[in-house]
Amino acid sequence: MLAAAVLVSGVAGCTSISYYAQSLEGHVEIMAARKNVGKLIRDPSTPEPLRAKLTSASAIRRFATEELALPDNSSYRSYVDVGRNDVTLAVFAAPQFSLAPVTWCFPVFGCVPYKGYFSRKDALENAAQLQRQGLDVYVTGITAYSTLGWFSDPLLSTMLRQNDTYLASLVFHELAHQKIYVNGDSGFNEAFAVTVETTGTKKWLRATGNRAGLRSYEADRKRKADFLGLIAKTRDELSQVYGSPRDPEQKAAAKAATIDKLRARYR
Repeated sequence: MLAAAVLVSGVAGCTSISYYAQSLEGHVEIMAARKNVGKLIRDPSTPEPLRAKLTSASAIRRFATEELALPDNSSYRSYVDVGRNDVTLAVFAAPQFSLAPVTWCFPVFGCVPYKGYFSRKDALENAAQLQRQGLDVYVTGITAYSTLGWFSDPLLSTMLRQNDTYLASLVFHELAHQKIYVNGDSGFNEAFAVTVETTGTKKWLRATGNRAGLRSYEADRKRKADFLGLIAKTRDELSQVYGSPRDPEQKAAAKAATIDKLRARYR
């Protein structure tokens, strides 16, 4: 997840100044709260569960540089407890009868199919505004975001909630964005980062001798691939619905039936 575009290029384009202001405020707040991982590990007052997580994160960070040739910089060598379940919220939108998402363009980062918010209130207000425009809207929490190496991205408390395999995949993914990022091509950027994440995580699990973790990770990847297959099938069906000569009410009914079919297939 990319955020705080204003920090590197200034205000530009059609996005409002208030949006950039909340990005700046949220990002600066996180940067100011960073604590060195090494010092936290050595500090006797650090709770043991957090110390164990940070120790694992430190080893994962070394592996990323030494074995995967990912950027050797200060990212993920500090820690911030953000005090909430998600660091940002992402707002996605699309026309009612279209598979093409609405995109927003930012300096440096190019155009992306979402807007990220540090403020839940602002995210929900924007979602409501888009819904009033007749768009389909989806809001989801994000556990990590990247500044593409412009700043020293910290480990976040939201990144440590799951197991070490999840943490490793997340760190490898975000560092991959720092290594290669093509403005305006979200598809390529995510495909590249996922490839690095997947290959790197398997290599890390093998290197640490975690055979059970590797089996679990591969099973999870298979489950996700199966789910994406269901999504692809549903996209094809929705494309036929949207391209049909039916009136809007008929299209809406067919769309709802297609989504219900997806839910049934998933179950």
